[in-house]
Amino acid sequence: ADFDLEGVDPDSFLMDDSEHKSRKKKRRHVNKTRWVMDEILKDELSARVAAGEAKTPWYHTATVGPSKFPRRRFCSVCGNLSPYTCPKCGMRFCCVRCKNVHDDQRCMKSVT
Repeated sequence: ADFDLEGVDPDSFLMDDSEHKSRKKKRRHVNKTRWVMDEILKDELSARVAAGEAKTPWYHTATVGPSKFPRRRFCSVCGNLSPYTCPKCGMRFCCVRCKNVHDDQRCMKSVT
């Protein structure tokens, strides 16, 4: 299996340095971009304050009204949605297993 390499540039097989960038160097570019975006937003805020437009809504001052959906309640033990409430202390739990953990370790009313 002889290969004819006549007329082939051996440097063409070498990879560019851009393909061998370390993870740290790649991340450095993202961090630099993030820093630039923060600077742009700070400059925009100072320009709006200087122009007297600080009260108009924009990126940092935009607000949202209250949700039309009810508040979600989560289990105090595992963090899942919880339909049940402890009758002693009012903390929430999602299943019998979490209720047992709550009664054993977390229920504040059982300590007194």
